Amino acid sequence: MKLQQAGSPRSPLRGVLQAYRYALDPTPTQERRLRSHAGAARFAWNWALTRVKARYEAEKKWYSAEELQRLWNVEKKTKPDLAWWQENSKCVYQEAFRNCQWPSGMTRLWPTQSRQRRPRATSPSTTLLTVGGEPVQPSAGTS
Repeated sequence: MKLQQAGSPRSPLRGVLQAYRYALDPTPTQERRLRSHAGAARFAWNWALTRVKARYEAEKKWYSAEELQRLWNVEKKTKPDLAWWQENSKCVYQEAFRNCQWPSGMTRLWPTQSRQRRPRATSPSTTLLTVGGEPVQPSAGTS
């Protein structure tokens, strides 16, 4: 079965455009929780960013999200001024740490690093087999 792209001449959805707009209308308690989660995410990202930058300057290595989570677990238990972390979901912090690991969150901070070309992985179907230095095309019946 071939799927037709919406808007193509043969598509039954041609010319159909529909959008939805939603607005949040939280209660005061919900709004406080939303703001708390947003603030915690920002705090966690900034906290992680200082550790990532310090390690990169010292060792030229990056922290992974898992390493940042381990560091956070130690620090939140040892510092009494971080007692508020329990008010929010653990997912807030985990996502902030994921966003702060290379390359997703760091491309804006170190643009020369992100522009370097990386070797492309070739798919098995495009890899040439050679026998005696001559390229050999695999036959259709074998895999």
